[in-house]
Amino acid sequence: SMPQFVWKCRPDGACVYFNQRWVDYTGLSLEESFGSGWIIPFHPDDRQRAAAAWKNAVENGATYDPECRLRDRHGNYRWFLIRGVPQRDEAGAIVWWFGTCTDIDDQKRTAEELREKDALIRIAGRITRTGGWVLEVPSERLFWSDEVFDILEFPPGSVPPVAKALALYTDRWRDQTIAALNACIREGTAFDLEVEILTAQGRQTWVRVCGEAERRPDGSISRVRGAFQDISERKQAEVETRLNAQRYRTLVEATTAIVWDTPPSGELETEQPSWAAFTGQSFEEYRGWGWLNAIHPDDQAETGRVWTAAVESRGIYAVEHRLRFHDQTYHDMLVRGVAIVGEDGAILQWIGIHTDITERKQKEEELRRTQAFLNLVVENLPIGVFIKEARELRVVLWNKAIRELFGWPAEDLIGKNEYDLLPKADADSITAKDREVLSGSGLVDIAEEVIHTRHRGERIFHTKKLPVLDDKGRAAYLLGITEDITERKQVEIELEVTHRKLLDASRQAGMAEVATSVLHNVGNVLNSVNVASNCMADRLRKSKASNLSKVVAMLREHEEDLGTYLKTDPKGKQIPGYLIQLADYLVEEQSNTLKELAQLQKNIEHIKDIVMMQQSGAKLTGLTEAINASQMMEDALKMNVSSVANHDIQVSKVFDDVPSFISEKHKVLQILVNLIRNASQACDESGHGEKRLTLRVYQAEDRVCLSVSDNGIGIPPENLIRIFTHGFTTKKDGHGFGLHNAALTAKQLGGELVVHSDGPGKGSNFTLELPLADPVTQ
Repeated sequence: SMPQFVWKCRPDGACVYFNQRWVDYTGLSLEESFGSGWIIPFHPDDRQRAAAAWKNAVENGATYDPECRLRDRHGNYRWFLIRGVPQRDEAGAIVWWFGTCTDIDDQKRTAEELREKDALIRIAGRITRTGGWVLEVPSERLFWSDEVFDILEFPPGSVPPVAKALALYTDRWRDQTIAALNACIREGTAFDLEVEILTAQGRQTWVRVCGEAERRPDGSISRVRGAFQDISERKQAEVETRLNAQRYRTLVEATTAIVWDTPPSGELETEQPSWAAFTGQSFEEYRGWGWLNAIHPDDQAETGRVWTAAVESRGIYAVEHRLRFHDQTYHDMLVRGVAIVGEDGAILQWIGIHTDITERKQKEEELRRTQAFLNLVVENLPIGVFIKEARELRVVLWNKAIRELFGWPAEDLIGKNEYDLLPKADADSITAKDREVLSGSGLVDIAEEVIHTRHRGERIFHTKKLPVLDDKGRAAYLLGITEDITERKQVEIELEVTHRKLLDASRQAGMAEVATSVLHNVGNVLNSVNVASNCMADRLRKSKASNLSKVVAMLREHEEDLGTYLKTDPKGKQIPGYLIQLADYLVEEQSNTLKELAQLQKNIEHIKDIVMMQQSGAKLTGLTEAINASQMMEDALKMNVSSVANHDIQVSKVFDDVPSFISEKHKVLQILVNLIRNASQACDESGHGEKRLTLRVYQAEDRVCLSVSDNGIGIPPENLIRIFTHGFTTKKDGHGFGLHNAALTAKQLGGELVVHSDGPGKGSNFTLELPLADPVTQ
């Protein structure tokens, strides 16, 4: 009659009895169940646990009480509590096991549901930061759940009295909470408050406190149950939401752009103040899809297509179109909208902004035209222009000129570097120089660079390279300008040869001028010698010394009576007087002759000096020596002394005490002789009554200056810039070599020849400036 299954088995576990309830539930016959057949209905997952519990009971003589699932005749499992107790003999040995199987499936399921619900409540409490509390009335005993302890940062298990709990509330909320709690205790009024409290650790936070009364059967209130939720994050989010809303309103009011928001469909349902302000449309005009009417008709279709695609992809709405403003002008606008998407992926709202880019578009168009123009100019420049990116030095741009220089078509250049185009040796050299340029910040001038081109062989290039920096100051590109100078170099070599020949010719001409000057001066002196010698010859021919022989003959003829002859003979009487006169004449003649001889000797010495100076000036080119500037000026003057004297020119000398300088003596002398001769000629051509020539020697910083000034015909301003040009001359019989050669020679000596004149008729000044130090060793 028992509702449980009743069983009996031997100590070895072999069953010998089951009641009818077992047979009806399991569908097994007694024969099938006896022995070890009883294990058949056990759930496979429980058999091992049941066997382990039986073994423990047998070994320890303890009660056998596992919970296991048993299968009914329909194949369904239910939970049973199996309990078995041993029956012992007088000696205490187990002789039988008697037991029952009680159906506890409903209790198990109820307990499991309760555990699951309790777990869900605890999980929900942890997730939502919500705890429970109970206040008993009238004992005022307070109970908290674990979550409340956590929220209030109290040590677990130590619930404070009500007064201490209420002390956690800030002054603003304490009285309100006490009033609500008292009303609930007295009248059963439920309450739900959001208050600010201080935790046990002194941290300020927001909580939601709600409570409701629980009554006894007689209607009196026995306790108040409630919830305690941490809402600090929500409160902070509300503050941030309010701030964001305020920021959004401020942005809309302050921005010069159009800020808008729409529902997912894109139809405007709320007023858009900035849209109305910019477009002049009223709310009724732009409501729904009316906002499309403010867009330029040519742009409406593309704008609609982009909007539809953005809605379908839930992405960013981005488009450029023209928008009609309130003054009926169209402005270029950049439109960007962002979808606010819910947790389910659906679009909740669109927020966007229209930015006026009219000015930017105009500048872009100007830049595009400028860029096109620059590209056209660069492409057609007669010199090569190239741009390489800095990382791998690959070509970004090479214009037509450089393509023709190297013989490459355009498609073979872009994206290539030197190693793709040139022999390795050339590529290594050029790449190393490119890296050096990129590491710096200024222009690098590569004067001559020999490169093996594709079709024209070995060529010489002149290249200038410059790094192009980005906004962070790092090299982003390499800009280069290159020119094939092979032919120019060949011409330069030919010009150098021609120049040397011309220089030699000029030097020879200059030396010829000096030699002409020397010969001219020697000729002038020789004329003086010739005149002096003719005068002496004429004087000797006319000398009265020849009459002396006649007087001697007369004296010899009367030597026997010489005294009587001199006293009595008329002719004899004249002889003593004649001899006295002849003696005076001969003395005077001797004096004059001696003077003529002295002048003749002086002229001969002058000729020797001129010849010696010319010989000194004819030394080998390149031989330098210490030179006294004042003495050098004197020597040059001596070589022109006849010209100066013949033209009746007054010479002034202003020689400062300057150090000796090292230079090539004959070249310096050649220049000075030329300058003094030209100055003398300028004075003579001027027609001035008083002709002046001033020679100066002075020091200017690290240079010695030798100056020749005259008050001659002067130099017109237009001739000052050409005075040293090869072949330029104002003389009818001039060849233009003298001053040109003098200027070149001055540069070779490390110096300079400069000229100054206040104009025609105001004379001129030529100054030879030479370094005090040897230009070779300087």
